[in-house]
Amino acid sequence: MRALRLPLLLVLAGSLASACFVGDPDVKDDSGEPTEGDTDTDTDADTDTDADGDADGDADADSDTDTDPQGDDDGDGLSNGEEATYGTDPNNPDSDGDGYDDGDEVADGTNPTYEYSHVYTGGYNVGYCEDGTRSPTGPTGTASFNHGGTTYRWDYYQAGDVVENFTLRDQHGEEVDLYSFCGHHITMTFGAFW
Repeated sequence: MRALRLPLLLVLAGSLASACFVGDPDVKDDSGEPTEGDTDTDTDADTDTDADGDADGDADADSDTDTDPQGDDDGDGLSNGEEATYGTDPNNPDSDGDGYDDGDEVADGTNPTYEYSHVYTGGYNVGYCEDGTRSPTGPTGTASFNHGGTTYRWDYYQAGDVVENFTLRDQHGEEVDLYSFCGHHITMTFGAFW
């Protein structure tokens, strides 16, 4: 009696998929050769309990092109399955290009997909900005002042305006980006003396 084989699709972490079959995995065709669910000639079930697309005895030593969720193709400390969860590139150890490996950023509580989110020497792990920042608007307010018959005009930032990113050196000598404080209220004081 032949077992009925129905293809099912198992979705892992929203983007990785692995095909599995219901029925006897060692079903032979009429010539006695194994069918596509089992490619060897033994009589065991080539089970795939970790759902990586390869039989348990095969730690992706085959020549297929699948990516094993448990593997770490880019060596950044995150498995390929975790990379899918965080939205990072499993073939690039630094998905956002900020100089910090994705695995280090996740371990430090910063966002591996936002270039301004990383650990600073001062220990302020700010900037877990999930969606990045909005595009800079520049100042949208205008003010003027008349003095001695001359009118002086200038632009200024209003509530809701988004400034361009800028970088300053902190007390530890490290360059710190304004955009690293995404999602936080900050106060900056500028002064001029004559």
